Amino acid sequence: MAKTIRHINEDSAEFVKTFNSLMTSRAAWEVWADFVSLAAISISNCVDEQNAAVRETEYQKIISKYKQDELEVFPKLIGMVVMALEKDRNQDFLGNLYMALELGNHWKGQKKEQRAVRANEPRELYR
Repeated sequence: MAKTIRHINEDSAEFVKTFNSLMTSRAAWEVWADFVSLAAISISNCVDEQNAAVRETEYQKIISKYKQDELEVFPKLIGMVVMALEKDRNQDFLGNLYMALELGNHWKGQKKEQRAVRANEPRELYR
C-alpha cells in the first residue's frame, strides 16, 4: 500500500516515510484528509475559541478511527511540515507532497463516477 516516491527532497522523503506508516489499513487520500483536518482544527482552535467546541467534536471523530500508536504520528507530521517551511517559506511543501503521493488521482476517479451517474439521470434533477 505504501508508495515509493521519486524526485523529492530529504524533508519530503521523511514525511512520506512517516505518512506511509499510517496507511496499513487506510487509503492515502483518507490519511491525508485526516492529517490536514487535524492540523487545521488544532491551529484554528488556538486562535478562535468561540467555535472551538464544534471543531473539537470533529477532531474527536477523526482521531477515534486511529490506534494510539498511530495518533502519535500526526504531531510528527505537522512538525515535519513546520521544519520544512522554516527552511524555505516560499515552497509549496504540502502541495508538492499531494502531487507526489498522487492523491489527486482519487478525486479524479470520483469525478468520472459522478459524471457517469449524472449522464444516466434525468436532467431535471440538476436544474
